[in-house]
Amino acid sequence: MSTRRKWLVFLALAILFLSIDGQLSGGEISPAIVIKKTKTSPVIDGKLDEECWKDAARIEGFTLFESQAKARLRAVAGVEIGKEEIEKIPMKEKTICRVTYDNECLYLGFHCEDPQVSKTLSVLARPFFNFFEEDMEISIASHDDKTWFQFVLNAAGEKRQFLTTPTKTNPLDSKWNSRTTHGQGYWQVEAAIPFESLDTTTPFPGTRWRVLFARAHINLAGEYVPWSSGEFGSWPALSGEKGFLDPEHFGNLYFEKEPPCSVELIGFLSPPVLGLNQAKLKIKHTELTQEELLVQTKVFSSGKYFPAINHPVSLSKGKEQEVITSYEVGEIKGERAELVVSLFSKDGKISYLETKHPLPLPASLFEMSMESDIYSLEKSLPIAFKVNIQRELLPNYFLNITVKKENKICAREKIEQLDQDLSYDLKVKDLSLGRYIIRTELVDKKGTLLAHRELSFQKSKGPFDDLKKEE
Repeated sequence: MSTRRKWLVFLALAILFLSIDGQLSGGEISPAIVIKKTKTSPVIDGKLDEECWKDAARIEGFTLFESQAKARLRAVAGVEIGKEEIEKIPMKEKTICRVTYDNECLYLGFHCEDPQVSKTLSVLARPFFNFFEEDMEISIASHDDKTWFQFVLNAAGEKRQFLTTPTKTNPLDSKWNSRTTHGQGYWQVEAAIPFESLDTTTPFPGTRWRVLFARAHINLAGEYVPWSSGEFGSWPALSGEKGFLDPEHFGNLYFEKEPPCSVELIGFLSPPVLGLNQAKLKIKHTELTQEELLVQTKVFSSGKYFPAINHPVSLSKGKEQEVITSYEVGEIKGERAELVVSLFSKDGKISYLETKHPLPLPASLFEMSMESDIYSLEKSLPIAFKVNIQRELLPNYFLNITVKKENKICAREKIEQLDQDLSYDLKVKDLSLGRYIIRTELVDKKGTLLAHRELSFQKSKGPFDDLKKEE
């Protein structure tokens, strides 16, 4: 296949993704949907033909799980595609989700295309329930990002519910109603989940929940692992398996209206280092009903979050205010990191908004360079270090330096008094001609190696050495 054709195939796949409803927000803000209260509650019969569903919030564009997207692109286009493009590869079979609510329940309707629905139902005709079959999975974090409710319904009408954390899933005895129907080339689910089953009351306008809607589309061989020949897709798009186990990666669901506030990152006050750092934000609240908000900052990298820091902020209605906030950077092992900024009500019970901002990382926890012309070296090595650690934390770390010539150690020292900019004169007994390697290790007080750097140089005759001998 020609290069031009490969990219045309990819472009066609990407265009299919653009069927997402206009209610979803983009940019640095997490994907979001705004749902409205219905005046007439639906009858839970699986038909989705009531008036309330016409006005309900609508989501399309369920995208493939990352490993499936990669495999499909390799098979169809024969090319490797970056992460952002991978997150835009749609499922082959279309899924439409509708969401609304009243004072008592959250209502969900799913229309799932399946050209061979009768065969699918025959595969499901067995006396046990299995994940990763033809089903819809609904995950709702209505309180915090540590626990969430999970509701699973399959095309045969079976259902299960769980209370889940990142480390365990427990069956849940909750009351909720659902009904499944089938038609030519599709199956549908209608569900009513009482707010009481989510351990909450009717949400206030502007309240934010975390939600994940996922669909497993069975393969007709009867195998229940969707990334073999079936499909597994979700809204929002998830780039890795851990996303299913972390509400921080879910989408945002707002009741009645988008957040009445906004956050803009003005900039970082200094290059981020290990420890506490500061950033300047611009915050605006357009419908202030209380004097203070809670601003939370935390750093995400390598699949984990570093400790969050909360800042109470006083705002005036409709006015922008610049705020200096702190954030903590831990030992980052990956190449990417994000500063996550969240806005909450003063008491922390209402979550308004979350934005994510790329965090410029130092190349390493420390850097090392030579400060002198190698021809002039005689009995010492002048070395410069730049240590990217907060000054207050520097007493917790030290540097081990080893100098080798032809695999033989000729100098070894330990530097315990560190500074962010450090010049050090390393004494070496014999700096005769030859090749040298300088290895420096950054170690904490527990003896844990955090990072290392190496420099090598060749000590040879200087351009004027022979002239000096003649004199």
